[in-house]
Amino acid sequence: PRSTLFPYTTLFRSASAACLPKPSTCGYPDATNTGVPAGTTLTASGSRTVSTNGAVLSGLDISGTVTVTADNVTIEDSRITKTSGGSGTYAVILNDGADNFTIRDTEILGPASNTSGLESAVWNHYNNPGAEATGVYFHRCADCWEGAGTFRDDYMVVDAAYSGSHDEDIYVCGTKVNVDHSTLINTHQQTATVFGDTICGGNDFTVTNSLLAGGGYVLYPQ
Repeated sequence: PRSTLFPYTTLFRSASAACLPKPSTCGYPDATNTGVPAGTTLTASGSRTVSTNGAVLSGLDISGTVTVTADNVTIEDSRITKTSGGSGTYAVILNDGADNFTIRDTEILGPASNTSGLESAVWNHYNNPGAEATGVYFHRCADCWEGAGTFRDDYMVVDAAYSGSHDEDIYVCGTKVNVDHSTLINTHQQTATVFGDTICGGNDFTVTNSLLAGGGYVLYPQ
């Protein structure tokens, strides 16, 4: 009954609101406990194309784009900054067939702009299976991740845009996404934290034990 549920609903909303200024105080990911681990020494690098199966990129400060064409590639303990934005700009591109991609303990960001923001931090447009992100700090993106993926302990903030951008933390289109113990924030009034598009067919996404806020809809499964 409404009279029974109302106090719990009010308590939940109050607790969530108290967490949002600094989610880590409530045990959720934010900028203080995701991204490059404290004390990590980074080596400057330009754009990379990874074409060797099983390759590992570690400890890099990359300015540009990482294009992955191989299987079982890992990016860890690194920062990837895409300095240009707008439609068609991506920090990490997974080409068709780049299966079992892993990114962990890494920061990905684009330009701090509402007119030329990064379209996607990670572009898994071909829904390559096995893609995972753990402990990653995504920000300055209009769409932080496109395509299939498994996410845990990640912090995603949609806080950039460009003319005609479609804004969501995760874009799902005819594939499967699993989010656990992550913080997804969309500072814009469209579209959602997780958006399921219908143009590719059915979507299957699960979000558990996570802190979500913002968007025109918080979740938009269609």
